[in-house]
Amino acid sequence: MTRSTALLGTTAGLGGAVVAAALGFAVRPRPFAPMTGEDRGVVELRQDLPPLLRQHLDADGDGHVPRMDTVGLWADTRMRVGRTPWLPLRYRSLLGVGAAFVTDIELTWWGRPVLTGVDAYAGDRGMTRIGSSINVGDEIDQGANLALWANSTLVPSAFAVGGRIDAVQEDSETTRLTFPLGSRTDVAWLRFSGGHPRRLSALRYKRTGRPKLWWHADYFGWRRVHGICLPQRLEVTWEDEGRPWLRMDLVDFAANIDIDAALTRAAQLVRRARSSCA
Repeated sequence: MTRSTALLGTTAGLGGAVVAAALGFAVRPRPFAPMTGEDRGVVELRQDLPPLLRQHLDADGDGHVPRMDTVGLWADTRMRVGRTPWLPLRYRSLLGVGAAFVTDIELTWWGRPVLTGVDAYAGDRGMTRIGSSINVGDEIDQGANLALWANSTLVPSAFAVGGRIDAVQEDSETTRLTFPLGSRTDVAWLRFSGGHPRRLSALRYKRTGRPKLWWHADYFGWRRVHGICLPQRLEVTWEDEGRPWLRMDLVDFAANIDIDAALTRAAQLVRRARSSCA
């Protein structure tokens, strides 16, 4: 065998491996098993909500919205890491509205998990684990708290009487949201188009030890599901990257599900992570 023949064979083998890898990442994973929710009646929206936000939240205009204490979100999700193409993820987020959440993420190849991750927030503290790498700290707390309230904006009853999100309409297209961050507050801006949110923007830590950057969540394809308006697609972008790094297509949504065990797990994950990184 000549050197050139051997080189061609090696090149062909590498090319085949690249194609196989690409095909593996093109296979969509099965979603996590959905959960069954329940109807807990309705609650009254706050009277001081800006008209722009109120009209979006109150789908039938009667001043009341479904009561949702816990929420599960399942999404067909893809992500980019640096310059990679879109990579497939299994994604499930279980949310105690305005209190805690745990999000399970699995990077898959040929539909099977090859890397697992979890984000959790409980007791005003957050943690992120990707594989065996764990991150905690003030920056993680702020980002997790922002994720908690960003998801809560999809739940109209988070703006019911007694709710903890303050909303002020700044102009014809923008509402400023202020929500708790431990003993302090944090702020996000919700921009509307066609009667529904188009973009949620906030300053968020991208890396520990670095300044905050603009973080954007863009919504597409609003439609009515289970008596509320939900987007079909959500894309997340860091301002310094200029293009989405996360894309989520909603697969299922359930309210008032039993997630006590999941939220207990979230608290345990946060506690153990902070202990291991102390």
